[in-house]
Amino acid sequence: MDSEKNLKHITVDELRSFQFAPADIFWLKKYDEVRLLRWGDVIDHGYFFKFEKFEKSLAFKGDLNFQDKNSIYSRLKKLLNEFISAKTIIERNECQERFLHLFADTLWSGEKEFGTYALIEAFASSFGVQNSKSIDQMKTLSHQVYSMTCLKAALSCSLALVLGY
Repeated sequence: MDSEKNLKHITVDELRSFQFAPADIFWLKKYDEVRLLRWGDVIDHGYFFKFEKFEKSLAFKGDLNFQDKNSIYSRLKKLLNEFISAKTIIERNECQERFLHLFADTLWSGEKEFGTYALIEAFASSFGVQNSKSIDQMKTLSHQVYSMTCLKAALSCSLALVLGY
């Protein structure tokens, strides 16, 4: 497989830290590769359970800079976790100001790349209820509805944070 050179391995445990596919995810078979998820697709963690026994059978194409502590996603997630754990109004206001600066650097001045994926994933992992039956039901019924709901929730929370709530 000549295209395998462009693919990098990813483990099931690494995928568990995401609600949405951080890149195109492939299953590497002996003579072929099968795309399981496209970038941004909802990850059904139960489905990937069967791939745990096959070491190095999953791969992704592209860059996963989410583990980089300077990435927008990492900075946003750290900021949201600090906001959640803030004990005083002063600490929350400082988080709000840093949140506004992060948006200003990316959306207004264009200094750094910022996508809705990083926003949705950071909010989903920081504020989201993990292993909730209602979330599992929503994912089962429609991945599109779940994706739209997460986008609306992330944008609503962003607006609330910007407005100081």
